[in-house]
Amino acid sequence: MCWVIMEYMPGRTWDQAWPDLSSNERNKIQEQMRDYINGSPDGYVGPVGNHHCWDYKLDTSQAYGPFPSLQTFYDHLLSTAEKLNEPVASSIHRDLLNVAHSHSPSSQTIFTHSDLAPRNILIHNGEIGAILDWEQSGWWPYWWEHSKSLFAIGPVAEEVRKLWSSFVGETIPVYNAEFDLDIGIYEIVGPQL
Repeated sequence: MCWVIMEYMPGRTWDQAWPDLSSNERNKIQEQMRDYINGSPDGYVGPVGNHHCWDYKLDTSQAYGPFPSLQTFYDHLLSTAEKLNEPVASSIHRDLLNVAHSHSPSSQTIFTHSDLAPRNILIHNGEIGAILDWEQSGWWPYWWEHSKSLFAIGPVAEEVRKLWSSFVGETIPVYNAEFDLDIGIYEIVGPQL
């Protein structure tokens, strides 16, 4: 059985509202967003309810996960990459694990939305009124929200892309090394995982 629950939420999308907000309203929204994305670590990587993973950035034709650890998640990400381009994938895998191991285990997975984009954030009366589209949420690597927020924006005007990139950089913890490695994995594998 499947349910779709819909409710009207007042507000304008982030990209519509952001240019009209005052500096104080922007700061308040950034603080709200920080509070939303600072979740508690969990013992595994995957969606709420311990179901199979789904992510539009990765292949959706086959169920995968959830994973008991960040290590097994990384192994999954790179298993197909190694089949396609073993030397490059092995190098990325090593780099990703080295970067991940430099952080404490308690900070390795956090609860994330996984699809934060201007279209999914409603602004109402100068603050976040709602965050929409939670089907990809779950406990993911600590760097996932940053990477996915930059990836998930989709086709938008260049001005919106610049504003959003700045917002993400000032609001969501930045993990440039992990982002670069994530892009490297995606360039090898794309939606083939």
